[in-house]
Amino acid sequence: MAFATEAWTNLLLAAIAGVALGFAAARWQARRGGDTAVLDALQSARDGFALWDAELRLLAWNGAFVEFLPHARTIIRRGMAARELVEASARTVFAPEDEARRVAWVEKRMRGLARGGEQRRVRTREGCYLEITDCRTQGGNLLTLVHDLTEVAEANRRVAEVEVRFRDGIEVIDDGFTLWDADDRLVVWNARYVEMYPDLAPVLRPGARYADCVRVVIERIYAGADEAERERLIATRMAMHRDNVSPREYTRPDGMRVQVLERRTADGGTVSIYRDVTAERRAVEELARSEAQRRDGIESMADGFVLWGPDRRLRTWNERLIEIMPHLVPVMSVGMTQDDFIGRACDAAYPDWSEAARAAWTRDRRAVAWMPAHRTTLSLADDRYVTISQRRTADGGLVATYHDVTAEVRATRRLAASEAESRRLAMAATNVQSGVVILDSESRIRWVNPAMARIVGVPVEHMLGKTPRAAYMSDRTPAESFSRIAKALNSGQRVRAEIMIRREGGGDIWVELDAAPIFSADGALESIVGLHTDIAERKRHQAELERALAAAREVNDQQRRFISIASHEFRTPLAVIDGAVQRIAAKLGEAAVDEYVSRRLQRIRAAIGRMTGMIELMLSSARLDEGKLRLETGAIDLTDLVREVCRRQRHISPQFTIATEGVEEGLRIEGDRRLLEQVFTNLLSNAVKYSGASRRIEVAAGMQSGTVEISVRDFGIGISPQDLTHMFTRFFRASTATGIPGTGIGLHFAKELVLLHGGTIDVTSEPGQGTTFRIRLPTAQTRAEDGTTKAA
Repeated sequence: MAFATEAWTNLLLAAIAGVALGFAAARWQARRGGDTAVLDALQSARDGFALWDAELRLLAWNGAFVEFLPHARTIIRRGMAARELVEASARTVFAPEDEARRVAWVEKRMRGLARGGEQRRVRTREGCYLEITDCRTQGGNLLTLVHDLTEVAEANRRVAEVEVRFRDGIEVIDDGFTLWDADDRLVVWNARYVEMYPDLAPVLRPGARYADCVRVVIERIYAGADEAERERLIATRMAMHRDNVSPREYTRPDGMRVQVLERRTADGGTVSIYRDVTAERRAVEELARSEAQRRDGIESMADGFVLWGPDRRLRTWNERLIEIMPHLVPVMSVGMTQDDFIGRACDAAYPDWSEAARAAWTRDRRAVAWMPAHRTTLSLADDRYVTISQRRTADGGLVATYHDVTAEVRATRRLAASEAESRRLAMAATNVQSGVVILDSESRIRWVNPAMARIVGVPVEHMLGKTPRAAYMSDRTPAESFSRIAKALNSGQRVRAEIMIRREGGGDIWVELDAAPIFSADGALESIVGLHTDIAERKRHQAELERALAAAREVNDQQRRFISIASHEFRTPLAVIDGAVQRIAAKLGEAAVDEYVSRRLQRIRAAIGRMTGMIELMLSSARLDEGKLRLETGAIDLTDLVREVCRRQRHISPQFTIATEGVEEGLRIEGDRRLLEQVFTNLLSNAVKYSGASRRIEVAAGMQSGTVEISVRDFGIGISPQDLTHMFTRFFRASTATGIPGTGIGLHFAKELVLLHGGTIDVTSEPGQGTTFRIRLPTAQTRAEDGTTKAA
């Protein structure tokens, strides 16, 4: 740009020289005035003059004329002929050997003087440039003016040289160059501009308009765009040129990226530089891509990464570093020194350390932080371990990688602990009474303890390298057992099984196998550890227990059959006795009977009722055990059922108060009315039996969270805490029930019936304070939503 400004200044000098030539022309016009006026004016002029008469004889001259023609100083005189002066002048112009040219020049000059009105330029042998002008005066005389053009010629020469240098200068630059005047017309351009815009070559000429050049470029280069788009581009280019937007850059359809730099000149013109920045931009883009690839490479590293410059200042790091050491988030900043980084990292990682401990750690870390090829492992406050590996870079910096080795350290610790544990286990396995066998990944025996050798009856070395089947497994162990055990172990499951092994010398024995697989870190099966326990004695006890259990089952079956037969047999005589008592009571009712006889008859009937109920209960329980009891479900008005059972119990036990104020109206469920009646009857009769001196029983029923809850509460002798958990066990009777008749079947049977209906039953009690039984039964809607249907 500085070169363009200098060239423009030189062009202005050339313009000034042109103005000087214009002034000389003005002086020539002044010479065409009258003789006297001309003579008076030219006596003081800087130009030389001579006045000739009509016959070309010298009339007058001035001092400047003699100065310009020093050869005439000795010969000039008034009246001398013009030829004499011309010949003298010719001798100053031409060398002696140019005689012919001199003569020709003299004759030509004389003809010019004869004609008058001639103008010519000559260069003297001394190197002066003279302009000689002849003109006729109004009196017919001839006036010769001599003007020294030496300075003008020198100025023109310098201008020409400057112009050549200017032209050479703009041609050697690598950028396109144009110079526009204040009217946006082209003054000069270089060849590089034409190379960048070859379509402009036909129209490039001095005076070409900027707008025309822009239109040609847009219409040729963007020929593929529609007309509206081209007009938009033209308007944009013109606006940026008008507003002197610089620099500006655009990409041509051929891929060339051009940067335009413009600057206004002092006279309002514009110097434009057109720079091809395609390679530069591509280099920048390639550098950006390279930087992005480098960043991607750094970010894809599995380890943390930190780069320090030669000045020990932080340049960059990756996100993995922050993941490994999150306490560094507030610490990291580009340009921070390594010493500052170490100090701040220590404060963030170990905030609970004392000042002395942090100072010692920082000192030790700084001592090795800049060492090349150094590797160290840090123990962090959160029980993690990080290994830092560092090396120097080509420019003298340092690269440090941070690898989280927590898993490796812990694995090493576990391995060491495992090895120690293995040694302890091996020592223990050597002394245990059970046989221990360790198999390799191919199911061959790798280690056997002495106990296993004693069980099998062969030396340890006789089993090593063999499979268990070949070494000690009995053929009496089913093949499917082998398959099941192998399948379970290969899937990583622990196996417990009873197998038979053969002993040396004959005889198979039962052992319990407890085997577990051991896998490597990559999931491969490494070994199998099997513990073999001799269970021959246990098998004998098991056989005896099975025989005893079979005998007990037989006795139980006989008992159930007896109870069933006896119950059926008891029902007939009880019915006969009850009928006889009723007939006696009816006959005695017709006559006067004392109160003693009446009470005895009532007690007989009550006893018959209890025995009948007990028999029905035992028969129903037997049918339940045999799976012969079936639910016959239907809609039940539970309110009516509970109150009916209470009315019946009041009739049987008129001396008791059975309160039903807590029974809500409209309670309905789906169930077997007959079986639920047995449940409520059993609970109510138990309450009567165990109510003690209070003789008050409270019955309540209502909706609770989608279920119907029925409670029967007495205020009698209660149940001890140790007996509560066994209340629904068959034949169990609480310790507080001593002396009160009962079989221990009723509550067990009641619970089974409630479970058949999808409900629950529980009991709460406190000795001396009474007992409460609660039954919860689902409503018909709840059973439908839960999808629960049960049958006995």
